Amino acid sequence: MPETIPSLKLQVFLCHASEDKLAVRALYERLKTENWIHPWLDEEELIPGQPWRYEVEKALEESHLILVCLSPQSVAKQGYVQYEIETALDYAKYMPEGMSNIIPLKLTECKIPRRLSKWQYVNYYENQGYEKLLKGLSLRAKKLEKPAHVAVSIPTAPSIPTLSRTLPIEASRISLIPFIPSKSILLILLPIILVLLVSFTLINPFGSNSSANPTNTIFAQLTTTVTPVRVTSTSVPTTIVIPTTATNVSAPEGSATTSLLTATPTFSPSRTITPQPGTTTSPTAIAVAFDFAAPGSNTMGIAWDGKNLWLSNNDATIFQVDTQGNTLGSFRSPDATPEGLTWEGSNLWLITRNYSFIHRLQVNGVNLKEVSKYPASRDGVIGGGVITDLEWVDQNLWYSNQYVIRKLDASGNILTNLAFPKNILGLAWDGKKFWVAHENKTPFDMVISTVSIEGKILATFPSPVQEIVGLAWDGGYLWAATEKQIYKLKV
Repeated sequence: MPETIPSLKLQVFLCHASEDKLAVRALYERLKTENWIHPWLDEEELIPGQPWRYEVEKALEESHLILVCLSPQSVAKQGYVQYEIETALDYAKYMPEGMSNIIPLKLTECKIPRRLSKWQYVNYYENQGYEKLLKGLSLRAKKLEKPAHVAVSIPTAPSIPTLSRTLPIEASRISLIPFIPSKSILLILLPIILVLLVSFTLINPFGSNSSANPTNTIFAQLTTTVTPVRVTSTSVPTTIVIPTTATNVSAPEGSATTSLLTATPTFSPSRTITPQPGTTTSPTAIAVAFDFAAPGSNTMGIAWDGKNLWLSNNDATIFQVDTQGNTLGSFRSPDATPEGLTWEGSNLWLITRNYSFIHRLQVNGVNLKEVSKYPASRDGVIGGGVITDLEWVDQNLWYSNQYVIRKLDASGNILTNLAFPKNILGLAWDGKKFWVAHENKTPFDMVISTVSIEGKILATFPSPVQEIVGLAWDGGYLWAATEKQIYKLKV
């Protein structure tokens, strides 16, 4: 039991595999005895006749913390437990800095999947395992309580508010009642305010041209957001016409699969390029030529269009940047979880994780138009990090998904399956062979291999960059994306 009992009722979701049901049920009963914890277990909370998938997703969204219960069985299991973990990871991306909402809980000794390795786990099977778990839950509860007790003071000088993502409900409940003045003060202040407003109107130094007011520009920048656009159509085209040259292909007006995605161009000054320390200049090794900070929050994919780079971001944005890191434009993604990207002529191909669709997007100036989409197969996906990537080779799309590289036809049908022995994290094609970023002996030991189109590994090199989420080839250099940084690699 923690030293001080939190006043907040902590909502805890128990994510588990059916093989671990007995152990998780015992954990549930144990947590119920803590009067400051409300554990959520499907068999206890779901009522017959309820839409169970909706209720599970709702419970995940409303939980303060998610316990991912792990065992050798759950780590290797396909199915809904993997979906729950994927959903939990999606929610975790939008948590404020320092507010972790996932605790991997090892019921027995097992390997932590790479996608969960960034969170500190608890060995529940050890003697003090339960006490350590309670300590972690207590710290989480106290972090949620803190914002409600923060003293609020009136600033002595104007300040621009800090923008942030969605905060927990408890963090936003700061009462403003103590600052409401009494009626007598209002009667005194009201005439003064009216006089000031009239005076300012008469002597407005900016005239009637509102665009001259510098504050307009400031607040326009502060309030500019990128709103995710979700594709509502679920129709799957039977045929996709793939152009053989880089010409613009217009989708039929009024087509059910066509939606306009309007870009919000943004520009930034040149960033300072800093070389990767400790890289070798050996001609047989891969070295970092230079790197720059990635725009947005977390990069999830990268592509090369012949001149510039395209970067997908987990805040539902697709960025176009030049080779120096300057942002040329930002576009809304057709789904909230864009990942792998590749370029084909005048079209950008994108895979999204949330609903596992591959989208074909036509680039027309500052607009992206969805021409078509089809489901992306997740067959063979098992426990471990799942990062998807795309590559265009001749007239076909190639799709990497964990332990397999697939060749697809124009309708998304699988033509070729290349089984890969390690977890794939990035895929690129240089005109003769694939470049594949993948795990080596451990998730933290990343290498880059060249692979023939038949699936033969030709050579393997130590990677100067770790935690890669995507690769792209520009004709002479290999580009590697991590969540926070973009690297140009000399190979």
